[in-house]
Amino acid sequence: MANNGSARSISGRVSEMLADPKLDEEGLRLYLARLLDQASYHSRLINKQLVLFFGIGALFEVLSRGAVRELELLGAKFQDLSFIRSLLPVAAAYLFASMVSSFLATLLYRRVVNQIHFQRYPRMAASRLHELLLPVGNPFSITMELDLFTSRPSVQGLMAAGSVAYVGLIFAGPVAFFVYAYSRLFAEPGAPSVLVYLSLLGTVFFALFALWQIAVSLRLD
Repeated sequence: MANNGSARSISGRVSEMLADPKLDEEGLRLYLARLLDQASYHSRLINKQLVLFFGIGALFEVLSRGAVRELELLGAKFQDLSFIRSLLPVAAAYLFASMVSSFLATLLYRRVVNQIHFQRYPRMAASRLHELLLPVGNPFSITMELDLFTSRPSVQGLMAAGSVAYVGLIFAGPVAFFVYAYSRLFAEPGAPSVLVYLSLLGTVFFALFALWQIAVSLRLD
């Protein structure tokens, strides 16, 4: 059982792949390039999803303040904007789950790339120069690159602060929005509509799905 668990780990699977006599250097380079492309794609996707998420949050606030009386989507005009407003948190929750998926996928690709270098190119791995090829995605990525060449506490601190801020945008920001949005929806005069309860149910579903993805990712070794 222990051997099976080791084989199913990231390092175990990489070891199995590298032990294949049919795998040549050209094939390995193509595989690494493909991994880096996928990691870069998901890293860019996270930033796009963040922008869209904050756009949804801004639209929710505008509709909550009554600044817009009519909205046109795909050629259809909506005058009762409570329907759209109630569904915005669900759309944001879907984006949140998608952001978590992309974030975890990026981490997974980085771990596989690192493990391949540790096992096949140990000198390059020891120098950590291969990390310059790995996409970071957050606005403070330059500090992570400078970290390879300096041990100054200021750089270390800026890198840590940037990483915390970026992860906070992905995780804490959406949670804060969900709490705020539903506190506004349920605080309105009269009993909450069925649509609001359905919206809450959909949001909880996507949030739980995101948490499930995190739990599965934490079990990877």
